[in-house]
Amino acid sequence: TLTNLPHNMALHRFDPSDLEAALMGHNQALDMSRADIEALIERTELQAYQRMASKLTCARIMTPRVRTIEPRTQLSIAVASLLKYDIKALPVIDDDKHVIGLLRLEDAEKADPSIRAGQIMVRDYATARPNDPATVLLGLLSDDTQRHVLILDDNNRLVGMVSKSDLMRALFHAD
Repeated sequence: TLTNLPHNMALHRFDPSDLEAALMGHNQALDMSRADIEALIERTELQAYQRMASKLTCARIMTPRVRTIEPRTQLSIAVASLLKYDIKALPVIDDDKHVIGLLRLEDAEKADPSIRAGQIMVRDYATARPNDPATVLLGLLSDDTQRHVLILDDNNRLVGMVSKSDLMRALFHAD
């Protein structure tokens, strides 16, 4: 049976302490329904991710030297850049290198290619600081509306970006 497998042979992303922490928040007997077990495993994995992410900072996960555009960039040029570099979003910056928006590929492909990036950029984007723990990213990226977090320095200038896939890759390979 599965219960006879040694812990080090299982394909766990969590360890016994994560399961114990999840069980502490579960006030039911072990005679559990499938939904209860799934909820328990989900809480256990979240506990494991939080443990692993607590060792990481946003700076260690982020992609530095992010490609950016200006609000006056023609949309067709921005889309060509997104496709050429296989990226899903471009931060839009002003002349002082402050982020003023985010141009998402999904929005850009639906719009008139002759308009400017600043006309369809989203102004509602998630941000974090380089020294913030990666656990901050879990909350920001758990919502389906946010797929990128812009990492800003103390002067609110862009220093990097983290995507959902960057975070998952970092957590998957965390020690």
